[in-house]
Amino acid sequence: MKYRFFQFFLIFIFAAQFVQANNHANTINKAKQLLIYDEQVVPTLRLLITDLQQSYTNSDKSKTAESIYWIAEALFKARQLSQLEKVFETCSSFVEKNNQQAYIQFQLVYAKFLITKGKYDESISMLKQQLNKNEITLHLKCATQLVLADAYQRIQIIEKSKASFDYVLHNAIDTISIAKAYNGIGSCYYLQTEYDSALLNYNKSLRLLQQTVGENHTLCAQVYYNLGLVADLKIDYELEEKYLTKSLEINIKKNGNNNPMTANAYGALGSLFYMKDDPEKALYYSLKEENILKKIYGNNCPDLVYCYLNIGKNYSLLKQYTEAEKYLLSTIELIKKYFGIQHNLYKQAVVELAVVWTAQHKQEKSVQLLQATKLLNEDEFLGDVYVQSGEILLSQNKLDDAISDFNKAHQLFIKHYGEKNIYSIDALNGLSNVYLKLNQVEKANELALQALAMTIENKQIIYPYDNWICTVQLLKCKQERYQQLPPNIASVQLAIAEIKAALNVANTIKHTLYTVGSQGYYNEKMAILNQLGINFLTTWYPKRDTYFFDNLLFFAENNKANLLRSKIITYQTREILPIDERKKADFITNKLNHFYGLREDNASNTNSINDSILFYNNIFEKFSQNIEQKYPKIYYLKYNNKRINIQRIQQEIKAKQTFLAYLKDDENYYCLAIDATSKMYFKCGTIATIDSLINDVQNSILQKNYHKNTAKILAEKLLPKTLNAQLIISPAGQLYQLAFDALQQNNQFLLQQYSTQYAFSAGLYFLNRFPVENKSLLAIFPNYQNSHFSSLSLDNEKKILSNFKQKDMLTNKISLALIKQKMATAGIIHIGAHLQIDTTIPLRSAIIIQPNTSSQLTINDIWKLQTNAQLATLATCKSNFGQQQTGEGIKNFAWAFHYAGVRNILSTQWNTSDKSTSKIMQQFYQQLKSGKSEAEALQYAKLAYLNSTDKIGAQPFYWSNFYIYGDDSTVDITPYFLVTFWWIPILVFLFGYWAISYIRRNYMTKQYKNW
Repeated sequence: MKYRFFQFFLIFIFAAQFVQANNHANTINKAKQLLIYDEQVVPTLRLLITDLQQSYTNSDKSKTAESIYWIAEALFKARQLSQLEKVFETCSSFVEKNNQQAYIQFQLVYAKFLITKGKYDESISMLKQQLNKNEITLHLKCATQLVLADAYQRIQIIEKSKASFDYVLHNAIDTISIAKAYNGIGSCYYLQTEYDSALLNYNKSLRLLQQTVGENHTLCAQVYYNLGLVADLKIDYELEEKYLTKSLEINIKKNGNNNPMTANAYGALGSLFYMKDDPEKALYYSLKEENILKKIYGNNCPDLVYCYLNIGKNYSLLKQYTEAEKYLLSTIELIKKYFGIQHNLYKQAVVELAVVWTAQHKQEKSVQLLQATKLLNEDEFLGDVYVQSGEILLSQNKLDDAISDFNKAHQLFIKHYGEKNIYSIDALNGLSNVYLKLNQVEKANELALQALAMTIENKQIIYPYDNWICTVQLLKCKQERYQQLPPNIASVQLAIAEIKAALNVANTIKHTLYTVGSQGYYNEKMAILNQLGINFLTTWYPKRDTYFFDNLLFFAENNKANLLRSKIITYQTREILPIDERKKADFITNKLNHFYGLREDNASNTNSINDSILFYNNIFEKFSQNIEQKYPKIYYLKYNNKRINIQRIQQEIKAKQTFLAYLKDDENYYCLAIDATSKMYFKCGTIATIDSLINDVQNSILQKNYHKNTAKILAEKLLPKTLNAQLIISPAGQLYQLAFDALQQNNQFLLQQYSTQYAFSAGLYFLNRFPVENKSLLAIFPNYQNSHFSSLSLDNEKKILSNFKQKDMLTNKISLALIKQKMATAGIIHIGAHLQIDTTIPLRSAIIIQPNTSSQLTINDIWKLQTNAQLATLATCKSNFGQQQTGEGIKNFAWAFHYAGVRNILSTQWNTSDKSTSKIMQQFYQQLKSGKSEAEALQYAKLAYLNSTDKIGAQPFYWSNFYIYGDDSTVDITPYFLVTFWWIPILVFLFGYWAISYIRRNYMTKQYKNW
């Protein structure tokens, strides 16, 4: 019996141990399922911590060590790096002592942790040691090789990375490891620019993962991310956006917003929109990426290198150079720390920083940085360094050095990309510009032709955008040739025709190919073409005939603020369209980009590709025409729809008006003065002289120390001898900043003799839109009490506005949604508010409608509104502040409201006192009500203020900052006839009633007598 009892006791102990071991094994298996397949980190950690407590209580150190490894894996998955670091510090020796297999896996997590910290060499060394351990299993060898391959790939040792992935591919048993290996090999091919092979391996990986872990797993998200990168290089932006959006959706769903994979997806979308030349949207995504990465890693991690570089490039594209410099300097410091200066990322960042410093007039710093970078290892990115250095040296007139750098860049590009490559075009055009400065025109022309030849294959243009750039360069060469040998009239006319043809080409290629920075670069080249046209006409065309005037006006208009030109399918105008129309626009554009990309890759076999391009170009044209019919606002804003000419202006201008169209080439300002019966042209002076005078006058006004003599000189240069009473001014260049009212003529302010109105361009002024009948008022007066904004003195404005019969006065609890709703139907919009000026990103400058909140009405919001108001009055400070655009004027509040559909805008150029603002506003509305035009009403209001103020208040600072922008429509706020004479219908009714009664009574009396 004793023996049986003892036997039973042993069986019980063994069974208990078996159950305990089985429970642990079940727990680990469940944790694997939760973590690897279901990707539920929090439930995994709860399960493992419970198991850890049980194994520790039972003193089972081996199982405790295994649980610690899995906890580390879960923490890494969640990127809880600070907690993970504590686990490594406290548990490494315990795990190593008690479970060697768990310790090898534990070390793999540590290696991945080191990679996130940018300690690649340390990680590689540790992994190599691990591979040499006798106790390592085949499964763990494969797992180690995967991490090792990732580390090699991060530092671009591609062959070693590929070898490790190949090992896994040939030795792994589990499907997930094989799928990871295919994905990794795809990335190796991607980095070696073998994109078809990359695509093949990515698709193999995706198929395996879909079968194993399902469609919505983060491993699939990673492959979608990689497929998006390949689509980007194949210029299939529609497919790229689809893949990246899918990757982002999976990562947000599985990992939430604070995960590096989510950050990577945001960053990739940022890069996509950067390539699509949508810097604002690109910046939005890149800043989201930065925010996530900083939350996870702090301010120092290798992933921030790519993020900072993209943010810096976007700020540079937006011409926000201070912010760009800050991010690019941080990029360079991180590259030095994690990758070293031999890495190609360093050269990319250096080139971007040199561009920014050059824009900030820090050329010497740029040159020093680039000179040091030239000493690094030669690769394809070093060519960009030499091109940028050449550009700066050219601007400094160090022509021999510039020639040397451009030639070196050309040689590097040939070495890495072959004799015929797109990258050499910049170097060759740079050389062409150098030889133009050396007056070696034929040499310059030869180089420009050589660059042009690189855009053509088999008589077919394979790089349309670069072909156009080369055409512009050839026209610059022609200009210099004419300087040496003046042309005859026929040659000038031929040159004008060539310039117009180049402008037409620009309009046809604008929608077909995205190029980084193409919006700004496009506008700069358009400006060059228009300036060439102006220069050819004013310098070498002696006749002052119809051809001269109409073409001069053509180039002036083409270089003016035609508001977003032909951007029917670009990122800005598309936001006006409904979602379905946007999708159609994106589909067409992406198809065109895709086939242009294919033609570039397959220059020898382009017939079928060209047919596809022609097909989608035709679809584009039909789509554009359909959009113009369905959305008249886009039609009216589309560039080149209704070309203005001198005859039409003279037919439509009023007898008492003079239209002053200012224009400039690369040296001088000119003026076209047009009235109903005559036209004249004259040169105002050099750009340097006029801009200097403008700055002097404007600064003297702002300092309340008005320079009367300078204002007189400027008026003599800018104004014709004879003017009508009403001036319509279409500025150019720095003239946008000038207060014409404050100029001096006949010892008086211009204000005292003429009314002034500003036009964005002649085409927009004489637009002939349908008249606006709505006279209802929307007044917005935010309440600034209990905020850091000072209260505004608006009582007089409110008093005059209270006389409107139909009015809506918003003063409290104003929401953006409410404002947008009200503006859609308002006839008059009056805003008395503070502005928040953003000098970094001007389009974020905002009207403060909700103090102490982040919800404000920005310039970027306003231009997207839909309204049809007669007038918007911006009784705010500096509402003319904005962003100067080459060929687009200033993107300010006036621009935004006009683009939103407002016919006329009263805005301000600088801060003034509430007292003068209030008086001028009061008189302005009174004069409008009496029937005066908007320009006359503003002139009268300013004169009334001048007549009522003292000597200090008469300074132009207090009154000349008010500008009227708009078109030729007249603002009508006079009360409706029946509103003013309400008693007339009653009188008519009473008279009618009396007349009918009288007639009826007489008729009855006569009938009675007869009876």
